[in-house]
This record gives sequence, structure tokens and C-alpha cells, in this order.
Amino acid sequence: MPYGPKEVLGETMANRNFKSKSPFPMKALTVSLVFTIVLFVVFGYLIWATYKDYKSTELANLRCRELNGIILHFDEVLTMSARMAAATGNMQWAERYRHFEPLLDDAIKEAKKMAPKTFMTRAAAMTDAANAKLVAMERRSFELIQTGNRQAASVLLSSENYEKEKMLYRKGIEQISSGLDNRILSSIESHLRRGLFAVISVVVVVPVLSIIWLLVARTLNNYIADLNRTKEALRESEKRYRTLIAKMINGFALHEIICDEAGKPCDYRFIEVNSAFEEMTGLKAEEIVGKSVLEILPQTESYWIDNFGKVALTGKSVQIENYSRAFDKFFEVMAYSTRKGQFATVFTDKTDRRKAKEALQLTQFAIDRSSDACFWMGSDARFIYVNDAACRALGYSREELLSLTLHDIDPGIPREVWLEHWSDLQRRGSFTMESNHRAKDGRLFPVETVVNFVKFGDREFNCAFARDITDRKKMQDELLRAQKLDSIGILAGGIAHDFNNLLSIIMGNIDLVKNEFKPGADISALLAETEKATLQAQELTQQLITFSKGGAPVKHVSSIKELVKQIKKSPNLGSNIMCEFTLAPDLWAVEFDEGQLKHAINNMIANAVESMPAGGTINVLAQNFNLAAEKDLQFPEGRYVKISIRDHGVGIPEKHLSLIFDPYFSTKELGLQKGLGLGLTTTYSIVNRHDGYITVESEMGVGTTFTLYLPAHEKDISQSEPLGVIQPEEPGVRTGRVLLMDDEEMIRDIGHRILSRLGYETELAADGNEAIAMYQEAMDSGKPFEIVILDLTVKGGLGGKDAVKKILKINPHAKVIVSSGYSNDPVMARFREYGFRGALPKPYKIIDMIETLKKITKVIV
Repeated sequence: MPYGPKEVLGETMANRNFKSKSPFPMKALTVSLVFTIVLFVVFGYLIWATYKDYKSTELANLRCRELNGIILHFDEVLTMSARMAAATGNMQWAERYRHFEPLLDDAIKEAKKMAPKTFMTRAAAMTDAANAKLVAMERRSFELIQTGNRQAASVLLSSENYEKEKMLYRKGIEQISSGLDNRILSSIESHLRRGLFAVISVVVVVPVLSIIWLLVARTLNNYIADLNRTKEALRESEKRYRTLIAKMINGFALHEIICDEAGKPCDYRFIEVNSAFEEMTGLKAEEIVGKSVLEILPQTESYWIDNFGKVALTGKSVQIENYSRAFDKFFEVMAYSTRKGQFATVFTDKTDRRKAKEALQLTQFAIDRSSDACFWMGSDARFIYVNDAACRALGYSREELLSLTLHDIDPGIPREVWLEHWSDLQRRGSFTMESNHRAKDGRLFPVETVVNFVKFGDREFNCAFARDITDRKKMQDELLRAQKLDSIGILAGGIAHDFNNLLSIIMGNIDLVKNEFKPGADISALLAETEKATLQAQELTQQLITFSKGGAPVKHVSSIKELVKQIKKSPNLGSNIMCEFTLAPDLWAVEFDEGQLKHAINNMIANAVESMPAGGTINVLAQNFNLAAEKDLQFPEGRYVKISIRDHGVGIPEKHLSLIFDPYFSTKELGLQKGLGLGLTTTYSIVNRHDGYITVESEMGVGTTFTLYLPAHEKDISQSEPLGVIQPEEPGVRTGRVLLMDDEEMIRDIGHRILSRLGYETELAADGNEAIAMYQEAMDSGKPFEIVILDLTVKGGLGGKDAVKKILKINPHAKVIVSSGYSNDPVMARFREYGFRGALPKPYKIIDMIETLKKITKVIV
């Protein structure tokens, strides 16, 4: 049975204190030899008998001493085994006890056989009785240990009764040893007397005696050889002990406890350490041996000293796993007493294991609480671990999911392609893929999965993290739709600008021609039809402008209630269409462009009317809406004003729902009178530019519901007054100088004609720089312009926004009007902020120009 560090230490200490208990009597033998030679001839026979008796006595002496040592050694082994079993609870010590117990009995029996000559009967009886009681108590301790009562076993083995019997046992052994020594000494004295007589006989029997003493010499030589072998064995044992301690992978240290005046442990001193101790702690033996731990490591925690003190003073072994601040490590330490006041420690660095355990716990915590589904599966595609997110996403319990395979939840990876998928994973190690997962209720949803090949020993695994990308897919669709609109917008902006200029010329000329004829004339009717078609073209232009950069909304904060009420005045409503309104009385404020949003709502009304050719009812709902309580809408949480327009018409086929907001998509024939395919696209663009959202729900034969979600504003509008309507005043005629700047020659011409028709003296400029120069020249000549009309956008030149700044530097009181086909441009809506006195939209109409000039000059024109 291999010894532990404690046994090695104990046995080595015993070997260090070894002394021969039966030294060979060299002096007596020398004297005997001299006298034997003299008396050999006379007492040859006596010498032989004397030698024989002496040798027998000596052998008996040696055997008795050997038995004495064996009995003491085995007794200590049994005692130590019982106590170690009680201290550690390790029943291997019980096995060791049972191994040495019969050996002790055999030694005692052999000693009894020698009783007539060398055994003291009284001492033997006392020893036997004490031994029997000790054995009984030690066996009782093993029974207590087996029942789990180690403390009671330790108490029994350290009890006063046990120590008393131990003392009686040792006392008996000492009496036996003393009696044997006296008996043997008496026997030796008798042999010496006989030897003295025999020496005289040596002279007679020298030849015979010489042979006998040659044997004696040989015996002496053997004794010396045995003694040398014993010493060598001791040296080898010591060497093996040192090697064992040095080669131990565990740290080992021998300590001496230090107590204060009250006898309480307060420190401990290093006596010996091994190389593993040096490696684990970084402390060198030559630097610490002989010093106390607080002298070397003053930050040592008190619980180490307290626990080690109990071991050294009580003899009870302990096993501790705790943190050492001095080394910033976790150690597992076994401490046991080698003798009273001393203790040895065998310890292992558990820092890496502790950190690995903590890291594993943190990783497990992170995976279990991850919002992404996590799956561990083997090469057979069967799940061996799933986290909570996986269970929530698929609707299974953990037990249900662990009974399934990947094929059950991912229809894209059936069994027949699994081996190919697994081989690809082994080759690539890790990759990202998109697929669809099937939930317990049969619902399919898209996922992005990161799959990883993991190998532990001979086992192979797939660790996969799956993320539901339903929202991302919807956002991608929205982004694609927005990109389409942006592309159309770039084209629409350019087309609308040029087209609007042409409309300005047409409208201006029509106005001029109409003024040349009386109302009711044939030409007047034709011009009216032409004007109507031109207005439709203008509406198309405004829809195109909505897509362009110039269609940015000019917002103000107000209630949207009045705007919604105006639906009943929509020109799209026929006599067979009714509107039912449900409007919350406390609607939140919204920041919106009234013109654009009205246009967007009218487009939805038109769509509702067209879906009910036989007439019907349109339900209009406006209410406050907090998204935090909803789960199905895929846009940011917050406060919204919700506007729903529901018809009871034919409905929209499901295949068309994803296309209705695309430009030029229409189920009607395209044309000015039939449909342009821009109505809902315009609505979508307007709502998007208001940072809002639009949804549609439709069921064939039941109807369609469009819902707008506009972000609510924090402004309190409960006391706000409704917007008034500005009534135009009657036009007149006057004279004055006007400077008109536009980069289109035809626009300049029609503007010149209209202004001249109104009685103004007009001068023309092609860009901002020319207009500034002409204005400066007019100021210098003393004939300043009363009004300046500047085109907002000039291709390749200075536009009105920058030109007005320079004109105002020349004359801070200049009356400047901005003109543009982008009627919803911020400059047109908030013209005063940019230095203008008024705004004139294109295409030009005489009535619009009269109204604008009147407001600027503040007189009837």
C-alpha cells in the first residue's frame, strides 16, 4: 500500500533516530578468546558447551529485542491507522489496520513461546489486557466511522481511557524489556564464569577452539555486514523520502505553529518546503525557511492561521478550499499534524479550475438569457441542448424540443441532405446561413443562423445560434420601396421642374387670351377646356414634385382634426358615398404639412370610392395611439395619432398588397382620366416624409382599411385657435417698375406679358447676378424697382435664395417676391425667414400674381 506524505515523514523521522538496541560484546569476546586459548586443551568440551549456550542466549536476546521492536512498531502503526481513519474518514486506513493486526498477534504469540526463559508472566498479563482493550476501542472507532460519526471516533481515540490503556501497554512492554535485560545479563554473567573456566581448558584444546573462534569471527563479520546493510537501507529510505517530496506535483510544506501568550495560534513558521511549493507561490525555500508567514506575507488571512492552529494543537486533519489574497489564487489544502505544535500542508492550485468554472457559469448564464436561439446537436442532427430563446421562438417546451431533430424545425435541411450539410460544416468550421424555422403551431419564420463545428475528443457537435429576422426582412422590403421612390424622385424632380415651366407659359397665355374675349364666346369655352386639362397636368406635376427633393413638407404643429373633417368636402366623393366619422375629442398635436397631408388623405379617399362603384359608407377613425401596448407593428414605440379610412368595397387581392405603393402600379387603365398609378405612391411618400407609417389590410369582398400613424407632438393644442381662411380681394390695375428674374426665356416672356397687362413697367434678368447688377444700376440712376420677382432655382447660376441677400444689402427695404414651381419648398412656405415679402407659385396665373402684388404693395392693383 503506497504511503502518503504524512507516513513518509513519520517513518523518516523514526529512521533518523534509529540506534542499535543489541551491540555486539567485543570486549568480552576478546577476553574470552585469550582465556579460551590458555584453557582450551583442558576444557575443550566445556568451552564448546559454554559457547553453544552463550550463542543460544545471544540469539534469544536478539530475537526478543526484535520482537519487542516489532510489537512496538505494529502497535504504533495500528494506533496511527485508527486515528487517520477518524481524521480523514478514509477507510483505506481501516484496511491497513486489519493488515497489521494479525502481524502483531503473531509477534505476541511467538514471544509467549519463549516465556519459560525470557517472558515475564505478570508484565505479559498486563500488556495483553491493555492491548485487548486498545484493539476493542480501535475497532469501535472503525464502526463509528462507517456510520459516519468521525467526530465520535476521534473523541474515542483521544479519550483519557484510551491514553490510560496505551500507557499501561507501554509500561508492560518496558517491564518486559527491563526483565529480559536483567535475565539476559544474569545469563551472560553465568556464561562468563563458565567461559573463564573454559579459557583454562583452551590450552588443551587450542586446535578445536581455534576452529570454533573462526566461526565466531565469521559471525561477527556477518553482524557487521548486517549493520552496514541496515544503515544503507536507512540512507536509501531517506533518499526516497526526499525524492518523493521533491517530485510531488502538489505543494508541500512543514510548519511550526506560533501561539501568543494566551496560547492562541497567531502565526506559523516555515520548516521545510518542496519545489512544487516554490513554483506555485513564487517563494524560495532559502528565503522563507525559519521565518513566519506574517513576516513574509503580512496580508495572510486569519482563517488560514486559525485552521492550521487547530490542526497543530488538536491533531485533527482538515481539508480547505479557499482564496489567498497574498497570492491572488485559490488553493485546495490538506493539513495534518506531524507532532504536537507542528503540521504539514499538501496543497493544489485550483485558480484555473475555479476561473474555468466561473467562466462556464457566466457562459451558461449568457447563453440561457440570450435573445438568440441556441441549439447544440450531434452528428445525428438530434438536439442535446437548447436555450430558453429557442423554446420561446418555436413554441415548444425544453423537453419537447430535446426530443426532436433539426429536420423537424428546418424544412430546408431534410434528412437526405444532412450528411452533405454536416460535411460542409466540418470543412468550413463556421458559416452563416439563412433558412426558415417551423414553429410548433406550423408557422414558418425566417432566421439567420450562425453554425459552428465543435469537436471535443472523439465527439463532434454543431453549435448554432439562430436569430429571427422577420423584422429585418420587413425593413429590407421597406428600404427597397424607399429606394424605388428615391430613384423615381430624382427623375421626377427634373421632369416636374421643366414641365411646370411649360405649364406656366400655357397658363399665362390662356389667361391673357381669355381676357381678350367675352365670357360665353366659343374661343372662351375652348380655352376653359384647355385650362382644365392644364390643371390636371399641374396636378400630375405636383405629384412628381412630391417624390423630388423640392417636395419636402413644410410642417407646423396643430391638431389634425379639422383636416380630417374636410374629407367630407373631398371632390372625390360622389352622391352615393357616405362618410362616418369617429374622432377622439382630445387628439394629440401633430407636426404636418397641411397641403401634402390633405393630398395624401384625398388619394386614399379616391381609392375607397373607386372600390365601391355602387356606393357605400367610408368609416373614418382618428384617435390617440400608444405603440408600447402593441406587438405586431414593426416601427418604433411611442405616441402616434392614428387615422384609419375603411371602405366596404371589393377589396385588394393579396398578391397586389405588396405592390400598391409602387410607382405607376394600378389595376385600372393608365391615363389622365382613368388613372396614373401615383396616388398611393404619393401618399406613401408624404407619410414617410412626415416620419409616419402607413399600413393596409384587405379582404376580398369585405373591404380595405388604410391606416396612417403620425408621430404625436408634445405641444399642448387644447387652447389653440383653428386656422382661418384668407379671402382674396378683388384685383385692380396700377403702374410701377418690376424686375423679373427667371432662367427660362419663355417664363420671362409670359411674366413680362402678364405684368405689362397689369400696367407694370417690367425689366427682365436671366439669373441672380444679372438681377443684382440691374437693381444696383436702377438704385444708382434714381429709378429703383418697386418690386423684384426672383426665380428660386437657376440652373448653373445664382438663384433667388442667395440673390435676395445681396439685394437687401443694397436696399434693406426692397420688396422681393420668390417664385418657384416647387410650391412646397420650405423657402416658399417660410419666405419671410429668407428675406422675401411674398411667394408666387408657378405656373403663373393672373389672379395669383394680382393677389401677391397687392399684398406686397398694400394697395389695390
